[in-house]
Amino acid sequence: MRSFTSVIHHVSSIKYSLLFALGVFIGGFANQQAFATANYVYHERTINNPGCGGQFVSNLTPGSADAVTLRFKVEYQNYTDNARVYYTTDGSNPSGAFGTATGTTQVASASWVCIFNAGQNVDVWEAMIPAQQGGKTIKYIISAWHSGGGSEIFANSGEFVDPFTTSSQATQFSYTVTCPTISLTPT
Repeated sequence: MRSFTSVIHHVSSIKYSLLFALGVFIGGFANQQAFATANYVYHERTINNPGCGGQFVSNLTPGSADAVTLRFKVEYQNYTDNARVYYTTDGSNPSGAFGTATGTTQVASASWVCIFNAGQNVDVWEAMIPAQQGGKTIKYIISAWHSGGGSEIFANSGEFVDPFTTSSQATQFSYTVTCPTISLTPT
């Protein structure tokens, strides 16, 4: 039969073991990054399907009345909850970080569109650059990040290339808005 002291010691030992386990469990989660960083962000200037319908670019040669919808892939599902397109219309290089533009850069917020499985679950996001004046060259870069922490990842990096984590490293895309054609008919 156990003595009263050994029973108290045993109960205390269990209590401290449970508290230690609980502390490790909670502390382990508290010390981890809240969410992961995107493995990659990918975009191309084509009318190809990014994975679950639609096109990477809605119109490759937009006129002055045409907004341009851009889609891009972010691997893995739910690794990001923010995505942006930084763009310029004055010929300068777009720049910014975590949704805040610098210089003459403007920002278009992206919305989550769908998910598809390409070996891993991949999110597809979409943003729109509004219609611009004919003759303007639009330059843009794309990024995604999670508000819970981690890096902002710029297209086209990650997976097989070290992630681009600043706008100066980002792959830059561009298009020129076509001017309307005026035809004169002699009378």
